[in-house]
Amino acid sequence: MAEKCELKEKQNETESVSVNESVSETKVEKKVEEGEKGKIAGSAKSPFLVKKKDETASKEQDEEDINYFKKQQADLVKKVESSSLFVRRAKLYFLLPSTGKLETRGSGMLMIMGTKSGLHKIMMVRDNLMLKGADHYIAPSAKLIKAVSVPNSYVWVAVDDKSDAEVNYKRTTYFATFEKEKDAEEFRAFYEAGQENNRAVFDEIKTRINKE
Repeated sequence: MAEKCELKEKQNETESVSVNESVSETKVEKKVEEGEKGKIAGSAKSPFLVKKKDETASKEQDEEDINYFKKQQADLVKKVESSSLFVRRAKLYFLLPSTGKLETRGSGMLMIMGTKSGLHKIMMVRDNLMLKGADHYIAPSAKLIKAVSVPNSYVWVAVDDKSDAEVNYKRTTYFATFEKEKDAEEFRAFYEAGQENNRAVFDEIKTRINKE
């Protein structure tokens, strides 16, 4: 009964979505640098040789970290791909409410997948970071809009997104760009199929609740 109420509440939220915001494009780049500094005490070697050794060790550690994150990402993608209906590489942007401008969320694998509840959702795993760039159910009333100025791109609104971003909003406008037109059109087809599926699931739940 609790699950039904929760899904019914989710339905009420998603049915109120409308896409009426204008989208303008901007590029925001972030760079995170990590390093380690070693301390060697009581060494009689030349400081130049010690520095070279430290740099080599740091480089090896960086390579180990990169390989670790790549493996973790591959394992995560493999896990979610097993239940995915659509998987393609894309670059994802989101509309920042405070400025009304697009901000870069990241690049990675964008997926439409089924869930145990029967609802279809969108998830994006960002390259190298093993973070979710997006994670939300497809709202039945959130129309997918084709971008006019940017090829192979679509815009939609997410409700209660559960991404790994520092801040998630009640409603988030997403903008996805694909490498190929074929990928973009397949995304459209699976997104719209997900809308129909979720609408049917919500209707079925509503009918069961009314009978009770």
